Amino acid sequence: MQTESVEERLGKIERAARRLRLLLVGLGIAVVACVVVWALTGGANCVQARKTIRARALVLEDEKGNPRAELGADTDASGLLLKDEYGGVRAGLVVGEGRPGLSLFDENGKLCFALCVTELGPGLAMSGENGEIRARLDVREYGPVLRLSGKNTKDRAVLAVLDSGPALVLYDLKGSDRATLVAPGTGPSLTMRDAMGRQVWSVPHQRQ
Repeated sequence: MQTESVEERLGKIERAARRLRLLLVGLGIAVVACVVVWALTGGANCVQARKTIRARALVLEDEKGNPRAELGADTDASGLLLKDEYGGVRAGLVVGEGRPGLSLFDENGKLCFALCVTELGPGLAMSGENGEIRARLDVREYGPVLRLSGKNTKDRAVLAVLDSGPALVLYDLKGSDRATLVAPGTGPSLTMRDAMGRQVWSVPHQRQ
């Protein structure tokens, strides 16, 4: 089965968000005009008559005229962007290519948290101070998997719950597995390996 990495899913969400921003910039003025016309022509009567205002974008501004919330849609994506007082995007909820995604950003615009759902299942990712993904949680058909990465983005610890039982794998800086702890129905076991991948110790004892 072909799997899609968290990075690939996040890239699709961010590309959908960029398309959404361009759409919102172009249609924001038109939506404001529609709202003004609606108010001047008896908005209350429209509500009573159960009329519907249709638009492709909506921009909400603060008292200084700065856009703080943007809602829009096009043929490729629809979503909601929330901005801080400086105009930076801090949160985004986007549905692109049939896949919903929620992203949270810091004050510098770096992605800190992302939650998305694909045909393979839901996934969650959290980034470090430099934007690299440091923690990932995916729920697949075979079970949930938690991955913790180092600064080089290589996995350092993987915890999974499979049909056969839970398993924990620890890796060194080069990405080689050095310790494996599993607990299948037949009983738990712990295996340790050296830097060359050779088994050096195990409980219960396993023949190499």
